[in-house]
Amino acid sequence: MIRTLLQSRPSAVRIPFALCAALLGTSAICSAQTPTWVRTWDGARPGVTAPPRDSATGVLADAAGNVYVLGLSLSNANTPVPPPLPPIPGRFLSHDDLAVVKLSPDGNVVWSLTYDFPTLGDSNVTPQTQSGHDVPLEGVLGTDGSLYVLAQVAYRYDTGTVNVGNPPQPTETTIPAYGLGIVKISPSGSVVWNTIYFPSGVTSMNPISMALGDSGRRYAAYSALTPSNGQTQGVLVVDSTAGTTVAGLLLNAAGASAFTLPRVVRPGTGGRVYVASTPPTSSGSSALLSVIDDATVSIVRETFAPGPVSRGIVGMVVRPVDGSVAISGNVNGAGGG
Repeated sequence: MIRTLLQSRPSAVRIPFALCAALLGTSAICSAQTPTWVRTWDGARPGVTAPPRDSATGVLADAAGNVYVLGLSLSNANTPVPPPLPPIPGRFLSHDDLAVVKLSPDGNVVWSLTYDFPTLGDSNVTPQTQSGHDVPLEGVLGTDGSLYVLAQVAYRYDTGTVNVGNPPQPTETTIPAYGLGIVKISPSGSVVWNTIYFPSGVTSMNPISMALGDSGRRYAAYSALTPSNGQTQGVLVVDSTAGTTVAGLLLNAAGASAFTLPRVVRPGTGGRVYVASTPPTSSGSSALLSVIDDATVSIVRETFAPGPVSRGIVGMVVRPVDGSVAISGNVNGAGGG
C-alpha cells in the first residue's frame, strides 16, 4: 500500500502545505502539527494472485493542488509451481508495475493506474502475466495537464551464467537488460503513449532525471553500461506528441574519454534546459553545468564549476527571477573525507 500525508503549515510561512509519501511499514514526519489528511492506496486488482505490495518512489503537485504519487505495485507471482531449481530465472520472479495515483487537494483518489511497459520476447499479453520490472523515477507535468513519467524498464532478458552452490557451479539463468522508458498519461488518467529507448552498443541503462522544455520536448538524462564493462551517458530528447526520439546529446563531448555522470535535469529560462553532472576526477572540478537550447536541440555551453574533486551532485534549482542556477553536492574535504 502507498500512504500519502498532507501537512498544513502556519500561515506566516506562506506555504499552503507540505507533502510526505511514506512506504508501508515506514513513517514520514513533516512536523509536529496535526496532518490535514492521510490517504492509503492499495494496488490490489483483478487477476493479481500475489499478496499486495506497493511502495512510493516520488510525488509532485500541480497548480490546482492535486497530488500525483508515483510508485510500484506488484503485478503477479509468475514463478511456476513447482519452481525451477535455483537460481530462478529473472523472468519468473514476481515483478512490479509502474503505479500512479492522483489525489485531489482534499485527499480523495481522482484516478489511479498501473502500467507494464512491454518486454521484448515476452509472449504474455496481459499486465498480470508480463515479466517486466518497471521503476518510476521522476514525473513532469505538461502545460495541458498531461503527466510524463520517466522509468527504468525491463527492455529484454538476456541469457547469462552465474556460479551457484558449494563448490560454485556455472548455472545458466536470465538477466534483465534495462532501458529508458517514458509514458504519457492524459489528465483523465489514461495512457496516451509509451516509448522505450535502448540504443545499440549498450547492455543496460540507468535513467536518471527528466525535464520539460518550452517546446514541449522531454529531456531525459541517463547513463548506460557497454559490453566492455565501460560506461556511456547522454540526454535523450523526446517529442511530446507521439513519443518519438528527436535527438541524443552527449554531455562533455570534449572530455568524453573520461566518464561524466548526469545527475539532475531542470527547465531554465529563455528556452534553456540545464543538466548538472558529476565530471570526471581528471577535470579537477566539482560540477559540470550543460546548457541546452530547446529551439535548436543542441548543447550551447558547458561550464565547469571550480573547486575540489566532486563526490556527487545531489540537486539543482533554477531561480525564476534571474535564471541563475544553484547546484548542491558533496566534495572531498581537505583531509580527503
